[in-house]
Amino acid sequence: MPSSTGQPVTHAANTLTACSEKDCTRPIYREKEGLCKHHYCYRVKKLLRLCFKRMYRGPEYAWSTLDFTGRGYILREDILNNAVSKQLQSSAGITVQEVNMMFDVCNVFQYKEEVCGDGFTIPATSIGYDQFKKQFFPHLYIVDEERQSNEDRDLVHKKRELHANAKSHPKVLESRVLALEARIKEKFKNQFQKVRKAFLLLDQDYDGFVDVEDMLRFLGNDVGIDYDDLKKLITDKDS
Repeated sequence: MPSSTGQPVTHAANTLTACSEKDCTRPIYREKEGLCKHHYCYRVKKLLRLCFKRMYRGPEYAWSTLDFTGRGYILREDILNNAVSKQLQSSAGITVQEVNMMFDVCNVFQYKEEVCGDGFTIPATSIGYDQFKKQFFPHLYIVDEERQSNEDRDLVHKKRELHANAKSHPKVLESRVLALEARIKEKFKNQFQKVRKAFLLLDQDYDGFVDVEDMLRFLGNDVGIDYDDLKKLITDKDS
């Protein structure tokens, strides 16, 4: 419809071609959010931080899950394959490919190796714990160690111990997992005569699978059960 001056009316929705962030003139990458690629990636990073915060009590817990074997660093695949990325996709519709793109745009992973003060080397295309904490738990990055709980200090000690014994840790881990497997087999043997009866008791949520949470409910009264060891045992048996 022409205006009073004879010129056609142009609707604002049809002229929105630049990012909606203030002073940003980059072209729109995601029309739904009205954001350029740069600002969209920072939105993805913010949402990923929120997922980490909701899923894990703190950075030490998140790190111990990502760096389960004690390498002392993590790769992008460790985050992409973690439950936090799946949670991000289900809650916000953000795909693994978009998270991977965010890693590049936001320079999350370093591109040259880093030699730490204790002589430990963090290889290129990976990040160490301090950088991980700075990237995904920035609100805790400047918290003094004195303000940590005893449980957090124990996890810090465990991480440093893993760094110091990186070569021998896989054998120690294998030994622990084998001992845990023998312990579970003995418990099954004492309580069940049939496999089907054991499965029906373990599968409390009736999803047709026995996962770590199901096993933890079954082993709830047993002391000294390590969640990560149990998770590795189940993953190995399922592969």
